[in-house]
Amino acid sequence: MSEVAKALGLPLTFRWGDRALTVAPLTFKVEALFAYELQRRVYQSIHLHRGAADEGAHAQHVRQWNDDNAAGEFEYDGRVGKAARETAAGTRELFFLRISDKTPGFSREDMAELYADIPAWNALVSFIRDMDRPPPNGQTPPARAEAEGPSRAPPT
Repeated sequence: MSEVAKALGLPLTFRWGDRALTVAPLTFKVEALFAYELQRRVYQSIHLHRGAADEGAHAQHVRQWNDDNAAGEFEYDGRVGKAARETAAGTRELFFLRISDKTPGFSREDMAELYADIPAWNALVSFIRDMDRPPPNGQTPPARAEAEGPSRAPPT
């Protein structure tokens, strides 16, 4: 992984078999798509189960959805967003959004296949965690430090 690309927040390449998957950094776009997907899933579920509850319960579920939506609970760092990221389905969705954003033709079927390939999935989880980990404060990325070398140090 290029430390400079990581520090600059550029997409990075993950090798999966014979494919090169470009993984987008966590951007506002990816966060917004993740929040939208969570909103969509809950809204769809409320209306799917409408017949299983009385009208009063359905109305309460809709009000709760509206309240959660208005309060930003579906956002990446909202209550629902945080909880979703702790589940396999939520992690899979977030990774799908990050890969499909920069890898044309990467489908949900591809994501299901990648998820079923346990060693590759574990490698991807480690790759993305490392990608998202900020560099320690005050430390120059290794690639830049090596390029500058000791001869470029200011005179003392």
